[in-house]
Order: sequence, then structure tokens, then C-alpha cells
Amino acid sequence: MVKSVNDWIVASNYTSKLTVAGANDIELSWSGPLETRAWVDGFFANAPTETFALYNYGACDGCPYLASQNWVLPNGWVKEDVWYVSWGAWTTYPLPEIYLIDGKNASQWYLMSVWSYTNHASAMNFSGSFTQWQACQDVGGCTSTGNTPTQGWTQLYNYLNGDTRTAQPLNWATDITWQQ
Repeated sequence: MVKSVNDWIVASNYTSKLTVAGANDIELSWSGPLETRAWVDGFFANAPTETFALYNYGACDGCPYLASQNWVLPNGWVKEDVWYVSWGAWTTYPLPEIYLIDGKNASQWYLMSVWSYTNHASAMNFSGSFTQWQACQDVGGCTSTGNTPTQGWTQLYNYLNGDTRTAQPLNWATDITWQQ
């Protein structure tokens, strides 16, 4: 589908105005690494990898956070799998869920970026943060997962830029809603 939309953009001479990208809400608790890696590889199978970006706007379930350094990844995931589907495969970029108001999600992704730096000589380059504040408002509020876009962005930015190994600009803050 992404390739078809891009082909239309090229044929219509809109390349100076439009770009196309794919995205997936990769959740370690929902699917295993083999299926997810196959999905990511399939995304790039019929398209030039330098043309399309793929954003992982998922969570890092079981990843450590600053108060707990344990890696207890579900469904057979290992750190290398998380890295691959978020940053390692062609033009994949993390745009992670930073829902938790206590900062745990931001610290999980920060530590994943440190792992990337240590094991692949490059910190993960985050496109921004992804929150669900508006979706929470749509259902009457959320107790612990209602970061505003500014709060989620700030948490991730502060963790990443508190460490010279992972310091970077953070371009976007995005939010989701249940309304149409």
C-alpha cells in the first residue's frame, strides 16, 4: 500500500510536496520477534529501502527502566530484536509510546538507545514521542497513562539529552485520539 501511494505521488509530480511512510504499533507482548521481523522485512521487500521510512510507534514491554535494570522481554524477544525492528532494519525509526506519567516508558527507550550505542556503536535516533492524552480524554481520563504530548516529549528528550551517548534533537510530539 505504501509503495502504491508513493507510485501515485511520483506519477502525479507531487514529490516536492508529499512523502509517504509506513508505521506499525510494535508491541512485544502482542507478537513474537520472528513474526514481527518478517513483517518489517516484508515491508521493505518490494520497495527501495532508501525511499520509505517505517516508524515503530510501539512500547518496549519488559525493557528495563532506571528503577529496575532487569530485561524481562516477553514472547521470546531479545534486545537485538527490539533494536532491529525499531532502528536496525533499513530505514526504521522509533517513535515510541511515552504514555506513563511516571516516566518509565521514556527511561525504557533511553536505555534501549544506550544498548544500541554500546552494541552497535550508534544511539537510536528517535523521531519523537507518541502519547495518548486525547484518547484518554475521549474515555473520561486515564490514571497513569495520560501524558500530554508535551509531557511525553519532555520526558523522552530529558532522558536522551541527559547522556552524551544518546543526546539528540527530538523533532515531533504526536498524540492519538479515539474520535473520528
